[in-house]
Amino acid sequence: MYGERISYSKTIKYLGILFDPNLSFISHLNEVQEKVLKLNEKLRRITRATWGLKPQVVKEIYKTVVEKLIQYGNEIWYKDIVKINNKLIQIQRQPLLGITKTYRTVSNEAIQVLSGCPPLDLKISIENDMARQIRRNKLNKIIDDKISFEYKKRIQPWKTLKIDWNYYLEEMKGLMIFTDGSKMDGRVGCAFVVFYNKTELDYRKFRLDDSSTVFMAKVIAIQQAVQYVKANDIGQVNIISDSRSALMALSTVEEARDIINNIKEYKGKITLSWIRAHMGNFWNERADQLAKEATLISDETISFVPSRNQIRNEGNKIIKDLWQNRWNDSKNASWTKNRIDKVNVDRLYGDFYINQILTGHGVFREHLA
Repeated sequence: MYGERISYSKTIKYLGILFDPNLSFISHLNEVQEKVLKLNEKLRRITRATWGLKPQVVKEIYKTVVEKLIQYGNEIWYKDIVKINNKLIQIQRQPLLGITKTYRTVSNEAIQVLSGCPPLDLKISIENDMARQIRRNKLNKIIDDKISFEYKKRIQPWKTLKIDWNYYLEEMKGLMIFTDGSKMDGRVGCAFVVFYNKTELDYRKFRLDDSSTVFMAKVIAIQQAVQYVKANDIGQVNIISDSRSALMALSTVEEARDIINNIKEYKGKITLSWIRAHMGNFWNERADQLAKEATLISDETISFVPSRNQIRNEGNKIIKDLWQNRWNDSKNASWTKNRIDKVNVDRLYGDFYINQILTGHGVFREHLA
């Protein structure tokens, strides 16, 4: 074209991902490996076996930079096949050697355990499952007869609302509803209590799914109070909560969760106030007592799908369990396994001399013979 020869390429790069004819993505991982090796060589200039950056710093760089570089776009290219998994372990090896400062003859399994870094193929596989579950919760309001607290509904910009809140004052009078949520022994409940000029009129208690968080319980308490106001055709009312995070979610126009935005629709009919928790206020303590009683209700009133944090916590537990099984079944690193039998992401052995003892790879007579 225009006198220039157009060369033919078997791969095409789109948004940073290299596509090959067979969609094997090995070419992409080869390119990623080159980037990781170059980055690792730069790190080697400032960290060596007996001097340089501390292992904790090198591990932090690996987790925040190198891992993210490798994992970019993994929803597209990752497949749970031997070739991909082996390639990922191969890419991960050099950075982990830099963290642990061990000899190059040490096995992959050993440096993973010493550094506290799970096998990359396990991490990517489970984190992809976690991401799919979180995405599903955002896109569906009801899943398996359970409510998705994270369900987000698009709102036209001119229809976005917020409810400002103020500080509760003891001299406030009129109709007030105090709300609270509680989590005890893994059980979750919430409640609200209605007062008029310091006289208790009514209350409600709700048992939530055990997967609910305290934040969710406090938001649901406010939501149920609003529905109570609507059902009883009550005029102006002040709803008081000791959850600043819940009130802040209601006071921002950027909030997209449907449950919270439904509360905002009652702007003008309700006012919100914040009260500091456990400061001896009788009405707030009454709501707290009812919320704790709600945790003892046998049947769940409101059921939710697992929250984002719970999905991540469960996913991290699965990663650790699978990693432990792989370590138990491994035929490599028997010397290290006899000294460290449990995997731990918080562990870090980065001393050049100590790791010679832990791995059996070092300047020992049997190696020099």
